[in-house]
Amino acid sequence: MVDREQLVQKARLAEQAERYDDMAAAMKSVTELNEALSNEERNLLSVAYKNVVGARRSSWRVISSIEQKTSADGNEKKIEMVRAYREKIEKELEAVCQDVLNLLDNFLIKNCSETQHESKVFYLKMKGDYYRYLAEVATGEKRAAVVESSEKAYNEAHEISKEHMQPTHPIRLGLALNYSVFYYEIQNAPEQACHLAKTRLRRRHRRAGHPQRGLLQRLHSHHAASPRQLDTVDERPAGRRWRGGQQLRMSRTQRNTGARWTLAATFADVTTAAVLYFSTSLKNKINK
Repeated sequence: MVDREQLVQKARLAEQAERYDDMAAAMKSVTELNEALSNEERNLLSVAYKNVVGARRSSWRVISSIEQKTSADGNEKKIEMVRAYREKIEKELEAVCQDVLNLLDNFLIKNCSETQHESKVFYLKMKGDYYRYLAEVATGEKRAAVVESSEKAYNEAHEISKEHMQPTHPIRLGLALNYSVFYYEIQNAPEQACHLAKTRLRRRHRRAGHPQRGLLQRLHSHHAASPRQLDTVDERPAGRRWRGGQQLRMSRTQRNTGARWTLAATFADVTTAAVLYFSTSLKNKINK
């Protein structure tokens, strides 16, 4: 029988070595034991797959850009080579996403009790995210299907979070950010993205009373220039905190408490700044 603690320890080691494929494999095995994950295990799983899929998403964007430039040159042989390579990356990305979605549907979401609202929102957000990643590379009817699945997962998570989680909860804030990105990028619906972001912002500041101007200036001063960049807020390499564009190594104690880089205070501030960005930039887009 596989020792659960050994698998978790292997995932921790793989994270520190930045071997995210190994980390994902270890946490997949933990998940398939069909037992509820602790907060630390849940974060290990999320961080592992975020980095695995993030590498493929980045590669796909680069190759897609090269493909567009190559098509303009008219070199058919080179065009075919670039296209084949893009399709290879797409298959890898789709395989990773499907792996995560299977874990979510077959184990994680299904095993959440009626009182585990935080875990359920976390997993439904993940489900929305990975369907969104599929939508980035899909076309035609296939794209329509994954877009629908992404929106359904985000919406279910959104409804649960509204009823059972505080407006300042970092998971709820992260959900609002990614749901806004979905509307802006995938649905091409800036008005809905703006509405969602502004609603979340009002509730967050009503509770916390944080000054808006400082956060917004911090966001703009560090070149958060697009919703796509904002979406990388929860995709930084594990074991690090990112503040103001600077990488800060977390202490071993912080990593091992399961805080990862989703420490509530830091995450809430960064996410709120991102929501502020949506509130401003999308409103400007609508008014143009």
